[in-house]
Amino acid sequence: MASPFWDVDAAAGYVELSDPADNPWDAPVVGGMVLPGISEVDCTPEMELDVKKSKGKDGGTITFHGRKPAQVTIRTYLWTPEQWTDWQFRILPTLWPVLSKKDPQALDFRYPATEALGVRSIAVVSVSPPRPGRAFGERVVETRAIEFYGAKKQTATKTKTITGSKVGVRDEYNPGVATSADGKVIPATPANGAVKPSAVTVTPTT
Repeated sequence: MASPFWDVDAAAGYVELSDPADNPWDAPVVGGMVLPGISEVDCTPEMELDVKKSKGKDGGTITFHGRKPAQVTIRTYLWTPEQWTDWQFRILPTLWPVLSKKDPQALDFRYPATEALGVRSIAVVSVSPPRPGRAFGERVVETRAIEFYGAKKQTATKTKTITGSKVGVRDEYNPGVATSADGKVIPATPANGAVKPSAVTVTPTT
């Protein structure tokens, strides 16, 4: 789904908005709830990389290990009594469930910029008290969260450990020989415990 343009006024021909929530770039949806006031969202997803420098040479090798859970910061600006009441009694119990003695849980997250980056679920880490905002009479509450997504399940496999020069893997092209753990070719007989290739599996690593 495409994210909408951030300047709703311009996109609508400069029609005056009656509510900040009319612009999704100002009103993130967390746990199915539109945040009151106006909010700013910072989120920069990063890849997990393993960089190995080539000794004595320019450059190196890069191994990708998938994407890190993104760090998400939401700054919500409030300036009316109604917004503050809404934040205390509708929003805060869900963002900070310790107040309602409930277990924390991942929350659905909808915001145009993060939607485009694939960040759609978060777990709240901290919520600040209201602090002075950008203008007189305004306060800002900062919510810090981390992206949540379920880990992919790995298929469990059995691993057979091969040790010693007298235990090897049978050569599927030459059933009469096997390769030992130290790389030597040995006769494939029941006496030395050689096994068929299909009996040896490798456990996948992440």
